[in-house]
Amino acid sequence: MWAPYLDILYYDDESGVHYKAVVKSPVLTVSEKARRLQGDLLVRGTEMGGGPASDLLIARAKEFQVLMTPSAALTLHHDPERVKSFESH
Repeated sequence: MWAPYLDILYYDDESGVHYKAVVKSPVLTVSEKARRLQGDLLVRGTEMGGGPASDLLIARAKEFQVLMTPSAALTLHHDPERVKSFESH
């Protein structure tokens, strides 16, 4: 399941000191940036967690051209034919 935030815990064995941080999920950060872009998209890289990234890419493909490398397309689905079905007609 996709989570909007990540909890990070660092524990130092020698001192017993630990630090905790809560950060925005990378998939959420990338989706927010991509949402502000206009027009066609070229997506490359590797599979992300889906969620908001998948929603954005599927919606964008209905209006604009979205080109994806095979590894990036895994974000949408692991079946290439299903990914192709998201293209606008």
